[in-house]
Amino acid sequence: MEFEFLSRLASEPTRVYTKQELLREVWGFKAIGNTRTVDAHACRLRKKLARAGAPQLIANGRGVGYRLLAGPVVPEPEAAAIPLSRHGRAA
Repeated sequence: MEFEFLSRLASEPTRVYTKQELLREVWGFKAIGNTRTVDAHACRLRKKLARAGAPQLIANGRGVGYRLLAGPVVPEPEAAAIPLSRHGRAA
């Protein structure tokens, strides 16, 4: 499932996938209740990626879901202070 999870995030790397979308599309859940499935897999995958030299590749959109990052995760207070270009990239 980890490959499918990472593959889904990589299919649109700038998009934040909701947990509900991931549960449906990756795990095939039909009814979505209160589950930590996505969180648990994201945690395990982050650890494996860190051991492989790619730490902080998966970002958690707080209260929304997950997305893939091209670089290191910047803590939220600092992220607001970074000037962005018109394309949403750090200037």
